[in-house]
Amino acid sequence: MNTAMVQNVGRPQTNGKRAIERARCGIPATLKSNGRILAQCVIKDMSARGFRLHLPQAHLLPNNFDIEAFVFAEPIAVELVWSSREYAGVSLSSANDLCFKPLQSRPLARYAA
Repeated sequence: MNTAMVQNVGRPQTNGKRAIERARCGIPATLKSNGRILAQCVIKDMSARGFRLHLPQAHLLPNNFDIEAFVFAEPIAVELVWSSREYAGVSLSSANDLCFKPLQSRPLARYAA
């Protein structure tokens, strides 16, 4: 993950719920399911295991969908973990754990929160 793009948000918690640090960002993304666009969103923070998304009507998202953004080499399959009216937490599908590859060739500093 390019450090110019993100800021650390969380530290590992002792209760075991968040064992990996999250990084704050503001990356525009598209959510798709079966090739159909579901919504546009902003990735607000990320870790090696998932993302927190901001979008209207996040509570209407399906359980599984793909996230496309210019910083990823390919679409990322995710699973919905939680949602509220405007935010959703998703985890990377196990098949994509190693496919999280932000592109390094584009300037990312403008997306830092």
